[in-house]
Amino acid sequence: MTDPVAEVRERLPELRERADYVVVLAHLREADERDIAELDGVDAILGGHVHTERCERVDGTLLLRPSATGQLVWEVELGGAGERATATRRPVADGPRDDAVADALRERMAATGLTEVVATVDEPIRREPERLYGGECRLGNLVADAYRWATGADVGVTQTGGLRDGPELAGEVTVADLVGVSPFDGELQTVALAGEQLRELVAAAYTPDHSEGRRWWAHFAGLSVTYDADAGRVRAVRHEGDPLDPEAEYALATNAYVITRGFDEELPDSVVDTWGVQYDAIVAYAREEGLEVERDGRLIEG
Repeated sequence: MTDPVAEVRERLPELRERADYVVVLAHLREADERDIAELDGVDAILGGHVHTERCERVDGTLLLRPSATGQLVWEVELGGAGERATATRRPVADGPRDDAVADALRERMAATGLTEVVATVDEPIRREPERLYGGECRLGNLVADAYRWATGADVGVTQTGGLRDGPELAGEVTVADLVGVSPFDGELQTVALAGEQLRELVAAAYTPDHSEGRRWWAHFAGLSVTYDADAGRVRAVRHEGDPLDPEAEYALATNAYVITRGFDEELPDSVVDTWGVQYDAIVAYAREEGLEVERDGRLIEG
């Protein structure tokens, strides 16, 4: 995989000779965006990947992210010779809607079953990034529980980065709403891990000193985890109330991305079984078990 910062650094001199402005379109983490902005010769970075809104300057480079779900548009003016790029924020909530496009989208959603109401939610399930990454949350519990339920595994795991922030789940919840929670067509798979490997996976998912305040990069079902925020470490991991046996084997259900990428390292490449597209498990779980998911103390600070 090419280092994006090194790639931009290498190509900048040639681009500056050929163009009046250099704009980087980025699907990167915050640290990479900042490193590129610090390079001499980049006028603006238009970012994605991280869904929190951002508009700032880093060493004179304009760095933008528009947030998620098309709620904002940033209008960028690169300016004249020697002038810095500027940006104007344009909320779109009151913008004009093309009814023909809206009708066509509704028809396609209905034809594919996406408009089917699966369950109802009395207490809205919120999806703000700070909630998803800050510790135990109902949305993370929902997805991890669904993975475990669909496979019968000992443990279910979902990575926080695969959970989409956005409008809360409230009232009548459709197939489209649930697919939108984790809208990736990767497969739900199970692998066998020793207890010690499982504990290492949990520990790798906790980063208490992250620059954007993001601490938990995973959510779990079938485990209770106690962590020490002051010491910045996981203290204990239990499975159904009992400490993990370092040598025992546990079946773990998660999506293929976690198996191939993990957190610090890849999980074992011997997949035990495959269970179809991962978001189908979320839909099936909600249809059969409902959506009255709660926070039950599976991530405990103490």
